[in-house]
Amino acid sequence: MRTAICTLSEGNYHYGVGALINSLLSNQFNGDFFIGYRGNLPKWVKNAVKTEMDGWNNVTKMMLQNGSSIYFFSLDTTSHFTNYKPQFLIQLTSTCCRVYDAIAYFDPDIVVCRNWTYFEDWMQYGVAVVHDIITNDMPITHPLRQQWKHIAKQCNQEIYHSIDSYINAGFCGVQKSFWSFLSLWQLYVEYGENHFQSDSTQFMTYDRPFPFRSLDQDSLNIALMTFEKKISELGPEAMGFVHGVHAMAHAVGKNKPWSKSYIKSFLYGHPPSYADKMFWYYTNKEIFMYHELYVFFIRKYLLLLSFFARFYSKK
Repeated sequence: MRTAICTLSEGNYHYGVGALINSLLSNQFNGDFFIGYRGNLPKWVKNAVKTEMDGWNNVTKMMLQNGSSIYFFSLDTTSHFTNYKPQFLIQLTSTCCRVYDAIAYFDPDIVVCRNWTYFEDWMQYGVAVVHDIITNDMPITHPLRQQWKHIAKQCNQEIYHSIDSYINAGFCGVQKSFWSFLSLWQLYVEYGENHFQSDSTQFMTYDRPFPFRSLDQDSLNIALMTFEKKISELGPEAMGFVHGVHAMAHAVGKNKPWSKSYIKSFLYGHPPSYADKMFWYYTNKEIFMYHELYVFFIRKYLLLLSFFARFYSKK
């Protein structure tokens, strides 16, 4: 299966993009990457050239040693990138990525921890998604789902899946026969904007029980309920939120592995997380983002803090 990997990045999230690409290459992914960005290109981009692509202007291409290509798309949008996901995916699949068999979106604070064949097999079973750790238990009778069912009806959509968990929008893998799902996801993003005044320029708006508090993620959940074809869910362990089989490590929250004060977190009783350790494990592989001595120091530093956390933590 020929899969296009895509993500969206701005500011210092380019560190996460580099680690994401490294993790995929280390786990036998052999394909191309499509990065939407705002601002400047990452400093780790080397020997890049401007190129033309179907339906796109201002594209920069970087070749990797294994033959993979990274395409950087300079985006002009006022939307917060978290709310731009389905639109970006639709644009890609209708232009330069239409020759691919599947497309997989990863947030730039995720790294992959399992062989890529695991993801290919997973996407064969339907739209591949992962349960969130917060509000994970959300049965079909949940008041929020009842609101979403009403919204689906207003959009002339039927309910096809009784989903019992809230889905995290940090990852979505879609094979070509299911690409119509992306338009459904975008439909609800636009509905939230137009009918609930959900602000697409913000990461989150209002609070519960507002049905579009997290515009992209709530829209994703409604789309999964109303998609007439197959979906395939994994539990929160797939993103490393709880113990189990980890397919990814997702560094949720404001403090990202590349900007976190580890000693401050430790003193507050929070040892280095699984996502922290995996980010630094994949930091310098195909793409080098830091001096090797600095990475060596950070890795040992995290091991030391993890050891002391056996005796000092909130757990």
